[in-house]
Amino acid sequence: MMRQLRDKKVMHFILWSLVGLFIGTIFLAWGMEYHGSTQNPNLIAQVGQIPITTNQFNRVYQGMENQLYNEDINPSHLELKTLRKNILNRLIDQAILINTAQQLNLKVSKVDLANNIQQTKIFQNPDGQFSKMRYLQILEQNNLTPAEYESSVRKDLLVQKTEALLLSSLIYSPLDLQTFAHFFNRALKADYIVLKLPNFEKNISISKNKLRVFYAKKRSLIDHPEQAKIRAIFLPINPGATQAEKIAIKKTLLNYRNLIVSRKIGFSKAAKLYSQDVTAKNGGEIGWVSSKSISLPALKKVIFNLKPMEVSEPILTQYGYQLIQVQKFRAAYHSTFHSAYPLILAMYRKQKALQKMEQLSLSIKEKMQSGENPKKVFKQFHLKLKTTAWFKPLHPILGIPNSTQASTRLATLYPNSWKGPIAINNNVYFFIINQVHNYAITAAFIKKNAMKIRQKFKNYESKEWIHTYLKTQRKILKININSLAI
Repeated sequence: MMRQLRDKKVMHFILWSLVGLFIGTIFLAWGMEYHGSTQNPNLIAQVGQIPITTNQFNRVYQGMENQLYNEDINPSHLELKTLRKNILNRLIDQAILINTAQQLNLKVSKVDLANNIQQTKIFQNPDGQFSKMRYLQILEQNNLTPAEYESSVRKDLLVQKTEALLLSSLIYSPLDLQTFAHFFNRALKADYIVLKLPNFEKNISISKNKLRVFYAKKRSLIDHPEQAKIRAIFLPINPGATQAEKIAIKKTLLNYRNLIVSRKIGFSKAAKLYSQDVTAKNGGEIGWVSSKSISLPALKKVIFNLKPMEVSEPILTQYGYQLIQVQKFRAAYHSTFHSAYPLILAMYRKQKALQKMEQLSLSIKEKMQSGENPKKVFKQFHLKLKTTAWFKPLHPILGIPNSTQASTRLATLYPNSWKGPIAINNNVYFFIINQVHNYAITAAFIKKNAMKIRQKFKNYESKEWIHTYLKTQRKILKININSLAI
């Protein structure tokens, strides 16, 4: 949703997972662009009272296209057409769920919203505690107001709440569960191909000119301004507070400062006792901040003019007063193309390799979905077919580390059915089931795996039920798509 949030994420291998990530950003667009008019020449589709416009679509599409393709990778017309189709379908599905929420008068409470934001890792300190100061700084860096961001989160939570309500009507019997359990009490054997990232990295062509362009784009990830590791004691100012109340808060902080400076109490202990920010639990630790990440000039000036371990005077911000202590500084780093060359080369190779691997995964999947024989598809792309040993769902596949989740995803397949792409250990796999051996269900097996099987069954049925609901709603709402707009 935001640049810093994206920088923290590991690049996904599976294309439509990436689509899902970009869809979330469109909630901001819905909140800002909708004025209730259906007479919009840029309208792609109307879902109840929710329009999907070309502006909204293009924001997601351009983000996805930039993520997957660049000057080195030329997608085919079919690939771009498939990308557009899948993005539009995801937008429509999200709009249907928002429309359903409006009809059911579903709301997201302030408590639910606050809990979600506080549990977002990017807004937390190293100890896992939410920091309001960090939250506001990150939003400002990304040109978002709290109202805009919280509106988008609220809509995202509303979709989740709608899905949960729809799924609460899902009913299944013990017999259904026992029948489903058979999938997990059998052995499978599969043919598979694997796309390994290092193999793609080897074939990436490198030119100094391209690396220099790449370095210019990525330099902000390598360079950093002067940084300070800080901790704070925060006292809020309530809305509507009088001048006398503000002065009293400042005076209280001055008293805390005097205790710290006179060494009657340590800063960390004072923060734990007196600070009214969640960072108090960890002695007021905020962590590293840079001169660029601090928007208030006065606050920036104070922090970067302090000496290590010095305590500031009370500083007034929009939300209250705070004392700042700088634990240490880190000098600014300004790279050159020469000094950053090894890192830039590795980053460039990996990014290009990921893009090529994702493009090949998409091509394979498209051909297999169109009905082409999977083994012939693999042969077309000169991919070597391998065969697994016998394996059981809920257990790893021999020779493929960390594959328990993948084996479980294959549990419901039948001979000659396939699944992929599946990301395992930075590689991408496609599996075709070739043999199945069923075992008799025993009471011991049910007892041992009851919780896992029940959860897998709910997930499996949930996806089917939501898919059916969305398909039905498209017919009921008579959603017409203006294909000319995309």
